[in-house]
Amino acid sequence: MYPFDFKPTRIFYDGDGGGDGGGDGDGGGDGGGDGTGEVKLPEGAFMADNFRDALPEDIRSHAALEKIENIGDLGRSFISSQQMIGKDPNSLIEIPTADNPDAMRAALGRLGAPTEVAGYQITPTEGAPDWLGLDQPMSKGFLEVSVKNGLLPHQAQGVYGWFAGQMTEAAKVQEAQALETAETNIRKLEEEFGPAFDQKVALANHGIDKLGGEELRQVLNDANVGHEPAVIKAFAAAGAILAEDSSGDGGGSASFGNQLSPDEARSKGKALLVQASQSADMAERRRLNDDAQKFFQMASPGNVPETL
Repeated sequence: MYPFDFKPTRIFYDGDGGGDGGGDGDGGGDGGGDGTGEVKLPEGAFMADNFRDALPEDIRSHAALEKIENIGDLGRSFISSQQMIGKDPNSLIEIPTADNPDAMRAALGRLGAPTEVAGYQITPTEGAPDWLGLDQPMSKGFLEVSVKNGLLPHQAQGVYGWFAGQMTEAAKVQEAQALETAETNIRKLEEEFGPAFDQKVALANHGIDKLGGEELRQVLNDANVGHEPAVIKAFAAAGAILAEDSSGDGGGSASFGNQLSPDEARSKGKALLVQASQSADMAERRRLNDDAQKFFQMASPGNVPETL
């Protein structure tokens, strides 16, 4: 029985070998065993996994054999070399090392990497934001970086297409969110201003026209704050003041209507109640109180009148 770790030894010959392996039962004869179980190699033979021993000394350590581990590797390397013979040298590219950027750039150039921005023919992404147009700084910068880093045309197109697609989807989401926010703000103002909503918006536009005109309006819209309640209230207040200042020429806030917001009506009603409480004339107190109730009714239709 063989030991469990026994592996038959493959023997290769570079000559005609030894004797005929005959023997007398004790392993005798040229090239045979010696009866002890040890295999004797005929002169000129070598082990398959130690093929370098059979090579001439002057080539055993050659760099071309550095990665050759066995006879199989040697055979494959030889076949590969044979297949390369006869090919156009211009179609062969030597792979440079990472520490040689000039050689790397030259190799990429042979693969088709442009050396100028004009070498890229990028197809725009449909629906992409205006700032991603091919004539815009962002896209021009991208192409310059592509040249610098040796991107092949199809790689540049792939990266640009992915980025533009991502930005396009993000812009759609942002636009939808901005529209939802604007609608929410308008609903809040309609509830707060009540019947005076249209009047307040008109006063706000009047204030914008007087303070900055279309240029100011464009800035507010570009900043997406034209629908913010605080902004509309501020310009409505400014518009009312500016309208009063121009009342001498037929203008005035009254020209925008006499509607009051619920808060304004409630504030006027409370002011009249205070006046009524301070008046010693009973008739005047009654008149002021009645007027106050009208404002409270305007602020909260159907509610119980307020008194001091």
